[in-house]
Amino acid sequence: MVYTSAGEILAQEHYISVSEKIAQYYKSAAVTADIPFIAMRRYPGMPDPTFFRHIKLGESKASFGIYDKWTGYGPKATTDRGYMDYKISGREMILEIPRKGLNLSDPMSVITAKENQQMEQFALDVDLLQIIGNYPDFDDRDALLDDGGLITQATSVIDLNGVDSDLSTKSDIWAAIKKFLDTIPLAKRQKSPPAILYMTENLASALGAPDRIYTDVVEQDFIKRIYMGAEALFGRKIGKIIITNEILIKGTDTLGTHDRLLMLLPNEDFVARIIYQPFGFIAEDLSALILKQIWGFKGACAVFDPTTVLFSEQITGL
Repeated sequence: MVYTSAGEILAQEHYISVSEKIAQYYKSAAVTADIPFIAMRRYPGMPDPTFFRHIKLGESKASFGIYDKWTGYGPKATTDRGYMDYKISGREMILEIPRKGLNLSDPMSVITAKENQQMEQFALDVDLLQIIGNYPDFDDRDALLDDGGLITQATSVIDLNGVDSDLSTKSDIWAAIKKFLDTIPLAKRQKSPPAILYMTENLASALGAPDRIYTDVVEQDFIKRIYMGAEALFGRKIGKIIITNEILIKGTDTLGTHDRLLMLLPNEDFVARIIYQPFGFIAEDLSALILKQIWGFKGACAVFDPTTVLFSEQITGL
C-alpha cells in the first residue's frame, strides 16, 4: 500500500467527488449535523494530534466591595483557567473497485451504486459513533470515540414526571421536557440558540396520538405551542425536534418498548464536533485485479459543559 497525501492513480476530480459525496451524505442524514463544529488547524510537517485541548474558564470573580476612597490596589477581577483534553480518533473506510473495465481517464465511471451505498454508510457510522461512542455492533473494530460520545458525556436526568420516568399519563411528556429545560441553567439558555431536542420514534408517536389530550389539545400541539411557536419565551425555546432511535442504549433498551430523550444547547462553548480531518483520502493501491482506496475521518465529539447536554434515564409506559 502506497500512502500519499493526494491520489495519483485517478484524475483529481475522482478524489474531490468522493470526498464531497461522503460529506453530503453526512450533512443530509446525520443526527449530529446541527451540533456546532470546530475545525482543528493542520500544520504541515507536524504529527497528527492525539487530543483536542479545550481551555476551560471557571467562575469569574468580577466585582467586590471597596473602601470609600478609590484605589488602584487591592483585589482585581479574575477568572480561574483550566483545560480539558478530548481524544482524537479516526475511522476508515476501504473502497474496493474492480479493475476490470476501469476507465482511469474517466473519474466518474468508477463509482457505482455499491460504492455510493458504502460511502453513505460510512458517513452514518461516523454520525452514530459521535452520538453513542464505542458501540459493540461494530464487531472488533476500534470506534471513533473510544472515550464516549454525546450520551456518555451528558448529564443524566431522572424521574422525568417528578416521581419516575413512566410517561404513560397525559401531560407526562410535557413534564419531562419542562424538567429538561429547567435543569439547564437559565443564563446558559439565554446566551445560546434555542435548544435541540432528540426523541425516539415510539415516544414521538405517543406524543402525537389523537387521544393524548392535555389542556383540550393534543399534547404534541401543546408542547409545540409553548416551546416552539410565537408564544415561546426567550430562554425557554426549542428550535428543533429530531426523531431518532440512535439514542437508544443497545443491550439495555428495547425498540418500541423503551424510549429516551436528549437535549442540548447548540453553542460551541458548550458542545461541539471536533474535526481534524474531514472525510478525506488517505491511501490507495492498484493491483492486477482491484483498485483499493482508504478514506478516513478524524475527530471527536466533545461536551465542554455537561449542564447543557442532558440525557434521560430509560423511559417506559409508552
